[in-house]
Amino acid sequence: GEYDIYINCADIAGNKANETAEFSIIVDTYPPQLLQVYTSPGILHIEMDEASTCEYDVSSSFLYGSGIQMTGVMTTGHTASIEGDTFHIMCSDSFGNIGSYEVYL
Repeated sequence: GEYDIYINCADIAGNKANETAEFSIIVDTYPPQLLQVYTSPGILHIEMDEASTCEYDVSSSFLYGSGIQMTGVMTTGHTASIEGDTFHIMCSDSFGNIGSYEVYL
């Protein structure tokens, strides 16, 4: 939302100042969304709808923070070496929202 703060100050000499500070707060509760998946020789590429940091595992689901980090920290594009035919991927945005995805090659 949009907010205004009105500030009035006075010192001992009687000098006064009045200012208004305007700001907005953005609340994001949605995880990054997977937009595109493609491969090039030996590389998995994913594109997200917002800047994120992504991790993966090829053997099983995992907790975010314990996976193998993909390239690109807080970017929309990420890559990983192809190590199998199933990728369990988790991506976190700047608000800490985490999305979970499975990619089958």
